Amino acid sequence: MQHSNPLLLVLFLISIVSSLTTRINQPSRIRIDIGSNGAPALVFTPDSIKAQVGDTLDFHFIDQNVVSSVLLGVENSPCTPAPAGADFFNSGPILGDPDGTNVFSVNVTSDSQMILYCGVGAHCQAGMVAVVNPDKLTTLKGYAKAATGVQMNLGPPNMTGGSFTQGTSGGPVIIGFAPGAGPQKSAAGPCVGTSRRAVGGGSCVARK
Repeated sequence: MQHSNPLLLVLFLISIVSSLTTRINQPSRIRIDIGSNGAPALVFTPDSIKAQVGDTLDFHFIDQNVVSSVLLGVENSPCTPAPAGADFFNSGPILGDPDGTNVFSVNVTSDSQMILYCGVGAHCQAGMVAVVNPDKLTTLKGYAKAATGVQMNLGPPNMTGGSFTQGTSGGPVIIGFAPGAGPQKSAAGPCVGTSRRAVGGGSCVARK
């Protein structure tokens, strides 16, 4: 009767565990849709994301009637960009396309919490916010609630901290300022830069 070699068995089990660990830790591409071809238009989907270092966040701009953006914010100062630095990113205003092929991609370099918001018009005040790696369940809800009372939405116009893939239509746009201008300070309605009109609750609908 043959007996198995304990050392070979241990090495075999180690190789299996190592292989599984490698697969689990492989970087992922995480899709986040910005806007919607229906209602509501001013949303990130999903708005709560788990990501690890090495992953890529792919922001797909899908509303062909609404200009939106995504940038890194500050938890205790809603609708305000985070300080410029190695981890800061900002898509700048982008008009979507229905196929979602206008994509702004950001590499995840930290597992810390990241607050995201749209810097166009009053989209942030209307609840267009998201969070990556929330440190508590109430983070997003509290940030969105605090944002409703903010007078100005600060959205720098220049794309930085990520890469952009141009889709079949739409793309980066300029809303009321020249390239290189300072932050956009807007108290305008949530449908600024769109072909839609505002309705109750900060949503945009097609003009009739």
